[in-house]
Amino acid sequence: MRYDGAGAWRAEAATRRRRLRGCESALASAMIVVVASGIAVFATPQADAAKKANVAISGCLLRQGYATLIVDEARVDGKGDAAATAQPTVATPGEPLTVPPRWVLDNAGPHTSHVGERVQLLGVSDWVTNPGDYPLPTGEPGPAPPAPHIEVISLKVLAPMCS
Repeated sequence: MRYDGAGAWRAEAATRRRRLRGCESALASAMIVVVASGIAVFATPQADAAKKANVAISGCLLRQGYATLIVDEARVDGKGDAAATAQPTVATPGEPLTVPPRWVLDNAGPHTSHVGERVQLLGVSDWVTNPGDYPLPTGEPGPAPPAPHIEVISLKVLAPMCS
């Protein structure tokens, strides 16, 4: 930069101020977009919280892989309106399998501290309305049938260990 007299410094300072104002406008626009997208993200869980539970299951909470939680040896304690007040059921030895024995938990992050415990889950599952989509395991060789998913609304610990 060369100094060509007092006028040159003033012109350069005015140019810097104009550029700074342009950056301020861009930054303000970016902040508005970020805040608006944050509002949309926070609005979604509130809609999910309004869902009404349609199934209660109990079983052993286990980790499958790094981030997936499942309920194994699952029993369906209640469906539909009875799910909210369902009591845990006990398996009878030799009883035929009538519901899927394994369920995958959706949105299970806060429940990872209960892995290895016997739990009862209250949640929402499409298995209640479409049970034919989830055939029962037959014991024959081959891939296991798909496990139904349950979106967890609440969890109650029944025992500190799976037995």
